[in-house]
Amino acid sequence: MNIHNQQEILWLYIVVPINNNNIEPLKAEMCVPGNAKIYEFSKKHNIFYAKTGKLIIAENEKEAEFIAGLYKRSLENGVPGVEILDKTDVKRLEPNIDAYCALYAPETGIVDSVELARKLYQLAEENNACFAFGNKVIAIEPMSDAFKVTLETTDRHETCEIMANTIINAAGLYFDEITKLLDPDSPYEAKASKNKWSIFEPVNDGLRIKTNIYPIPCAVSDIQKLDLSFTEYERHIQECIAIRSLGVHLTPTVQGAISIGPMVIKGSGKDDFGLNDNSESLQRFLCSVSSFFPNLALDDIKSYQIGNQVKILEKERIHPDFLIKRYEKYPNFINVVGDSPGLTCVFPIAGYVAKLF
Repeated sequence: MNIHNQQEILWLYIVVPINNNNIEPLKAEMCVPGNAKIYEFSKKHNIFYAKTGKLIIAENEKEAEFIAGLYKRSLENGVPGVEILDKTDVKRLEPNIDAYCALYAPETGIVDSVELARKLYQLAEENNACFAFGNKVIAIEPMSDAFKVTLETTDRHETCEIMANTIINAAGLYFDEITKLLDPDSPYEAKASKNKWSIFEPVNDGLRIKTNIYPIPCAVSDIQKLDLSFTEYERHIQECIAIRSLGVHLTPTVQGAISIGPMVIKGSGKDDFGLNDNSESLQRFLCSVSSFFPNLALDDIKSYQIGNQVKILEKERIHPDFLIKRYEKYPNFINVVGDSPGLTCVFPIAGYVAKLF
């Protein structure tokens, strides 16, 4: 099983409104153009991608309220090509999916994220970027017009010092620890949300899908799914009463299999990549999708990957958006951190950071 979260989905910004009250303005601004830019970049550099499309499905009339609300939000957010499909249209597109109706977003897709990262690494080196793998930052000291950064090699525990006019802190789950090296009173904290995926091979026609399949989103509080109307769901998310979950979904992978996830499971911290692997956990995956994907059986599923997703706290409150800003005490120290849809937004994020200089 892989123990790294290699989600390869290219998002569109459907699930929350873009307005003055939006708690995720950067995600809202970046997602649609980021989606288009990844396709353009991947085509130029021969990186595998596929416009699989996405179905958010309602299983009954009550859930159809969410489809209508999400459709309205999609239009407001400039998501291209979205439409509502009835159950006949869903069956025509995906014969193995049972749905009352669905929202269809044709521009959602997948990309080979490993090859994408490899190409960006190559281009960075060609433009004189220097990478120092196998080194840990153990101290940051602010000077009059720069920072003194102390590194320690992870194998020999040898140290060296470098001077930096600007620091871009993109350390993910560990961004808070890097920030606290500079300012022990930093208001930021990074929590790990442990996620697990399973996978199956579409070995017969009854297991084949070609589209990303999502349930309707929901609000979650204290790991409990809240039974809310669409209006109440939006209010809970906007007022940070609860966090949004996109649910356990089906995703075609670049290798041709279908992943199921993410399933949030209990973890013990940032470095916990334990598999917690048993038949009961696979049964949970099956139960999460069987109501709309009935042909799947327990014997079809096997464990796939584990990943820890960063959740940002600022002054002990959830920070739901990307955190991309200069640090108030030291303006040349820039934090760049966030969760999904970070892959989709990678190019707009880079452009945003560049404008901070």
